[in-house]
Amino acid sequence: MNFSALSWLYPIYALLLCDRLDEVASIVELAIADGHARGSVWGISAATAMRACVHRLRGDVAASEVDAGQALAVPGVPPFVVPYTSFLLCLALLERGALDEAEAVVAASGCGPALPEVMHMNHVFWARSRLRVAQGRLSEARDDVVEFGRRCDCVGLRNPAIPWRADAALLHSRLGEPAAAERFASEYDELARSWDTPRVIGISARTRGLLAGGELGLSLLHEAAQIHGSSPARLEHARSLLELGGALRRAGRRAEARGPLSAAADLARRCAAPVLARQATEELRVAGGVGRRQAFSGAEALTPSERRVARMAAGGQSNRQIAEALFVTAKTVENHLGRVYNKLGIASRTELPEALGQPVSLA
Repeated sequence: MNFSALSWLYPIYALLLCDRLDEVASIVELAIADGHARGSVWGISAATAMRACVHRLRGDVAASEVDAGQALAVPGVPPFVVPYTSFLLCLALLERGALDEAEAVVAASGCGPALPEVMHMNHVFWARSRLRVAQGRLSEARDDVVEFGRRCDCVGLRNPAIPWRADAALLHSRLGEPAAAERFASEYDELARSWDTPRVIGISARTRGLLAGGELGLSLLHEAAQIHGSSPARLEHARSLLELGGALRRAGRRAEARGPLSAAADLARRCAAPVLARQATEELRVAGGVGRRQAFSGAEALTPSERRVARMAAGGQSNRQIAEALFVTAKTVENHLGRVYNKLGIASRTELPEALGQPVSLA
């Protein structure tokens, strides 16, 4: 495959939409190695952003954040890579509640009326919509997701693997616009059934379940959790479990709610999605269960950047090698490792493999 041309990204993106993530991951590793070998700034940044997308779809939020941040940090990163990479970084930051950081990333992305209507650039409007939801700015969130939809229509992008219609349906419902909510949900369901991957079928069932409520809603949420459990979409599975458990709890079925809520909290923690984990834990407590406390020490307390540096050091790379690979200074690596040692309760890098449970893949 010729990684020096932009065209290699298009078939890879198609594989991503089909959830053929293992194949994409293998190709992306070759592309990253090729970019380094040729000294290609755009090759390194574009391939690293694509790896961030693979991590996002798998539900590895920490790895997605690190790769997206690294892709943006490549010196001389091409402007046409920035909006899509910013979209990925924003979504990862939202999963850990870093709203101010996400706002700064979106602001620097060029998101706005002047942004060219190019397929991969448009995604940053979707990210900003999700940011506005997290900020409680629902009308602005609706406007952004509708703008993203308009831009998708302009370039003929209707694939439900980009589930903006599901977002739009829930936003219109929350804003008291049931007709628009039902229209978007129906459109998404039709597209999802046509595409027929577990990820999109599960998202459609979850969306329709949240809109329907009652016994029909519970049945659809059960369906969503079951379908997502058979997909590679771990974070979507955690969301579906949370929504199912929350609906059961609100229906007065507290004992029945505890199972999915406990599973949601555990899976969200494993995905490094603390916002979702806290929501599930709080629902679990209301349902009469006991949730785990947030970790302030140990491996779970490591930030995404600390975790990546620790894994690289545990794998035998020197501080200088890590700094060159991550486009940071050796001092930054040293500072990260100092915090890692403190959180893990160890004194040197020789203790890292055992503390982290190595061997661990860096992909």
